[in-house]
Amino acid sequence: MIRQLHNHAANVAFDGLDIDANAGTPTGAAFESDAEGVTIRNSRIGNVTDEKGALLIGWGSTASQRVLVDNVVFHDVYQVGDGVHNECLYAMS
Repeated sequence: MIRQLHNHAANVAFDGLDIDANAGTPTGAAFESDAEGVTIRNSRIGNVTDEKGALLIGWGSTASQRVLVDNVVFHDVYQVGDGVHNECLYAMS
């Protein structure tokens, strides 16, 4: 089990992960990626409080393209604090 994963490498695939934030993360979402060509499949992401389950961030004109999320179960993403904006999956560029 993984508590938090930050990815900065392009063209990688993650398969069969169990990302469990244990109700909180040291910094940011349980899974974060700011690279292109990233695949995450057959995985679980959850047990997150006042944060995003997965955050996909793109920079530049092609970043955040070619991201594949396949057969990923998002679970137990809770909002407890006031003014917190959280989602299971948030993608932006």
